[in-house]
This record gives sequence, structure tokens and C-alpha cells, in this order.
Amino acid sequence: MTRLALLASMFVVALVVAGCEDKPAPAADPTTSPTANTISPSEAAPRTAPTASATATESRSTAPPSDIPALPVATPPDRFIVKRADGLWLTSLAHPEQNERLASSEFAYAGAVTAGSNAGIYYIASLAAGVGNVEFGLFRKRSGQASTRVASDFSAVCCDVAISPDGEHLAYISHDGLRIRTLSSGTDRLVDAHGMGVCRRPDDSGCARLVQPKWTTDGRGLTFGETGYEQDPVRYLIASFARPATRVLVGGELAPDGLQTCHEGYSNARGNRIRYRPSPARPEVFLQLLAPPGQMLRAISCGWSQESDLAATYQSYDARQEMSLLVAVFRSGIPQWTTEIAGVRGYPLVGGWLSDSSGVVVEVLLGQGEEQHFLVTRDNVSALNIDGRVIDILPE
Repeated sequence: MTRLALLASMFVVALVVAGCEDKPAPAADPTTSPTANTISPSEAAPRTAPTASATATESRSTAPPSDIPALPVATPPDRFIVKRADGLWLTSLAHPEQNERLASSEFAYAGAVTAGSNAGIYYIASLAAGVGNVEFGLFRKRSGQASTRVASDFSAVCCDVAISPDGEHLAYISHDGLRIRTLSSGTDRLVDAHGMGVCRRPDDSGCARLVQPKWTTDGRGLTFGETGYEQDPVRYLIASFARPATRVLVGGELAPDGLQTCHEGYSNARGNRIRYRPSPARPEVFLQLLAPPGQMLRAISCGWSQESDLAATYQSYDARQEMSLLVAVFRSGIPQWTTEIAGVRGYPLVGGWLSDSSGVVVEVLLGQGEEQHFLVTRDNVSALNIDGRVIDILPE
């Protein structure tokens, strides 16, 4: 059987029962067991093998290692928010002369507001280092203008902040839990009172901390993670800020449609899988691609487009432990396409989607602090000359 035929056979999707053999995943609903379902290969579009026709441009930090195959270099019009060792950067691949460092140290990216009077890129940065503490301010960067400070007095901010879609409110993690600041008045409100204790032991029950606040698309709700000792965050949703605010378990990353969730999970019988919930009223399932004979797949990460399509990354192994990387895209749990990143060994993460949802940015961790970025579409794989970790992708 040809390799293309083998890869095409991966489009059988199994939603595997997560029964008593499963190691409990942190984001699973303890009252609901995943159910089983099967989707025919005929429901999925055939995979197209990537092409390689040009050599990526080399630079000090973006040249791929010599064992990565030569690929065409993509320059999408999107702008990338990138975290590097020397600070937080706004990067354009199409217009690199416009690259700009937003902050050099002690920073946290808060997000972007794309329309209205509060439009701009928001981030927290340190103002001045004192003895034992650092004061932070909230800054806004608008196109063609210097960054301006819009709020101050964040003396207890750690690293996780999120601006609301209308730019009116900032959610942030403080020493006493999750807070929301109304920027026009400067008033703060504590909406979830859990601390930021450091977890040093598995039995340290008092160390749960909150992380990664994220507003829902309509700005009416807020999701966040809660994590303990060496645990992935369990995500919750606050759908209403009435007093007192009530958290609801949602498990994984919430899609822009406000219904679907995904996260990487584990099954003792079948290894790493993507856990997927189509809506809050329906049970969580394991969403996976079935490997062809002699191959084993390991799910690594997942991420949503603005249209609520789901991208998932996989490592594929054969009997000789030769690795290749795969990107699969699903719509409402149904596979749409799968593309291989051939000849690359590493840990593939969904770095985000292009703003028009035409392709997936995949960040492959290569080890020893090295990484390489790829733009993966239904028909092609291209290299992206990005230095650092992509934390957001913005329209041109």
C-alpha cells in the first residue's frame, strides 16, 4: 500500500468510549462518560500531500535546522504577536520593516480590540522595579502610533490578563483570584476568589491557582483555568457576573460559537486523544484519527478558528519509531482534511489560525530551545520565518 493510501485511510474517525480504563483527565466532566460514534471515510475530503519547491530564507534565528526539508516560504498578510527572549513583538512577515517591539521585559499580552473607539493591541508591562515588587501598567498600541498607557496600579499582576472584546474591561489574575477592572472608572471587582499558591507537592491541596482568563466572543462571559500540582488547567466558564458570580465546568478550550470544547486527553487503551464536546448538553467524546496498520498516532494539541473549525496536531510513529507530523481539521466533529508535515520530528502545537481561517499556524518544538513554524493548509505546507512563540494572530 502506498504512503498516500495509508494516510488517506486515517480519515476514519472514531469517537472512542472513555470507560473505566481511562486515566481521569483534568477537564473531563466527572458525571458524564464519553460515548462512541463512528464516521465513514467517505464523509471526509482526501488528503493532499504537501509540496516542497524552495529553500527557506536563513537568518540569525529563523533558519530551520539542516535536517528539515526545504519548503516554500509563506508571507501571509496577518500580523503576529510573538514572545521572544528579548521581549514582546508585533511582527509582519509581509512587511518585516514594520516589526516593532512592544515591551522588553516583565510583560503580559492582553489581546486585541479590532473595532470601535477602543481598538488597539493591549499588553501589561512593568513601569519601574522597586524593592521586592514591580508596578505594572496597561498599554494600548494603535497602528501608526506609539503605545500609550491606559491604566496603572497593577501591583499584584502575575502574567495572565485578557482585554474584553469592546476594550472596556480587563480580566486579570491577582493574588486573591480572578478580577475584572472597568477601565473607564478604574474600579475592580473580585469575581472568583481563589489564590495563586505555588504547588510543590502532589498532596498540596491548598495550592490551586487560576490561569489563562479568556473572554467569550460576545464579551458576556469569561473562561479561565484552574490548575494544581503538575496538572493541566481545568477550564471553567462564568456566564454571568451577577453577584455572586458562579463558575461552570466546561472542561476544554471553548470555541467561538460558545458551544464546542476541545482539549488533549488520555486513554490507557489508546494513548493520547483529543477530547471533544459538541455542546454543553451533550457528552464528551474522544475524537481521533485511526492510524493505518503499523502506525501509531499521538494527539498533541487542538485550537479553534474564528468559524469554530477545530485543528488538531498529531505525531505519527511506525514500527521503527520514525516520526512524521499531521494536522487534521474538523468541522462539528467531522474531518475536513489532513495534511502531513513530512520529514520533521518534534512536538507540534497549534499556534493559531490565519485571520481568514484559510490555514493553521503550527509551531514545532524541536528541542534544545529550537522551534520552527509552518503554515498548513488543505493543499500545502509552507515555512514561516518567525522567531519566538506565537501567542496571537491578528488581521492586517
